Amino acid sequence: MNYDARFMDKAEIEEGLERIRARFAPGWGAFIYTGRGWFPLLIELDEVLSHIDSDYKSCQIKEKYGTLRWYLGADRALHPACCELLLDADLSDEEWAAHEETADHLAHHDRFAEAAKRWLSKRDLMEKVISRYEQISALTCEECGGPGELKVHGGWWKTTCAAHDPDAKEKVVTTYEVANGTLRNVHLAGTCAGEYCCVHNPSDHHMVTWPQHWDSAQRVMMRECPHGQLHFDPNDPKAATRAALGHECDGCCTAPLR
Repeated sequence: MNYDARFMDKAEIEEGLERIRARFAPGWGAFIYTGRGWFPLLIELDEVLSHIDSDYKSCQIKEKYGTLRWYLGADRALHPACCELLLDADLSDEEWAAHEETADHLAHHDRFAEAAKRWLSKRDLMEKVISRYEQISALTCEECGGPGELKVHGGWWKTTCAAHDPDAKEKVVTTYEVANGTLRNVHLAGTCAGEYCCVHNPSDHHMVTWPQHWDSAQRVMMRECPHGQLHFDPNDPKAATRAALGHECDGCCTAPLR
């Protein structure tokens, strides 16, 4: 799976996060305390865990010391009915030992001991899977999901790519040359909004070799056809919206049949 959050549909991400939130154990807030760059990682981990135990519960999902932490909830259903009312009580070890000697508890002991054995086997496997994904998070930028590195920034551990390195942001000045000037403070390669980018990763459209012009009034990239007419660059995210409003056109922006 590609963990880069920019290449995952927003609706798909939100649907996956809702499934994760629905699995929080009662009494725990259904909050996910990580950057959006890890969302695809979380969604995939949830899918793997649900294959192991479709009824599993979580109690915390967060970033800690720069990497993912995912804590599973306890399975209250493994406890005999006689213990349910005591689970939240602050009993001493001696009080629990006394309860476990009661006839009601002993009558259920064997059945629940077998269920607990099966659950602990699943739990062990799930903990190993979570540990593996926590290791992957140390290589995944928490901001965008691209390849990242775990480093200390101002006393705090954080996993980021070079583009989202907080220590490097003030040092990096990006420019891009177009036919009508030089653009400054252009987004860094690797932080583009979609699969294709009119600056770093243009698609193989029929206008790709035409000179680019930046329309500062509309804040959109244009392409100049051989006749000197400007057309919206199809790889600019705002191009479709602007084109729908209409523009002076000689027909060159229509892709020829292949």
